[in-house]
Amino acid sequence: MGVSRSGPRSPDSAPATARSSFDPGTGLRLLMAVVGLAVLVLYATAAFVVYRGLLDLWARRPAPATTVLVVLGLALTFGYVSYRGGVAALRRELDTTELPRARAPDLYRRVVDQAAEMDIDPPPLAVGRMGMPNALALGGPRDGLIVMDPSLLRLLSQPELDAILAHELAHLETRDALVKTLGSSVVRTVTGLAVVALLPLVILAPGRPRPRG
Repeated sequence: MGVSRSGPRSPDSAPATARSSFDPGTGLRLLMAVVGLAVLVLYATAAFVVYRGLLDLWARRPAPATTVLVVLGLALTFGYVSYRGGVAALRRELDTTELPRARAPDLYRRVVDQAAEMDIDPPPLAVGRMGMPNALALGGPRDGLIVMDPSLLRLLSQPELDAILAHELAHLETRDALVKTLGSSVVRTVTGLAVVALLPLVILAPGRPRPRG
């Protein structure tokens, strides 16, 4: 009686049922759903806290000046928190890597000279993946950071690169990003409160009588 012999099976000949059926895309979608749910819960909690605070403020009937100060304080606080979180998120998104001074001593020397003329601390330089020749400034006069796409170091001449650095240093000097974020936060807060205050009037306002033909 003959015995059939066969060599060891290769991994490719394994039954399809033995292979893992896990789809990486499913895990990514699940992670995105969890993150989205967490963000939704966070915003809902913040909205509830603000809502309760507004109810308490309305019950106490403070002076108009106090109300304005409280609203501005909340708007500026939320704006600053949003700014700090936005800077951190942007750095992660661009995958920034600080440029060591030893690799670009002349570039750092020019940054130090320009920063001294503006009376600000010379910021560190970093490279990030922007997808195009670009640069941006994060922070302010004492805690700034200039992020550049690596292509700028290849494409621009020294005078052109110095002009880009001077432009970004000017943004740090005036804290442009922070000022714009706080201003936007105040506008959104005032607009939201106005909508909340006028919404009952819009809902309860009687409609205009229709002309009878």
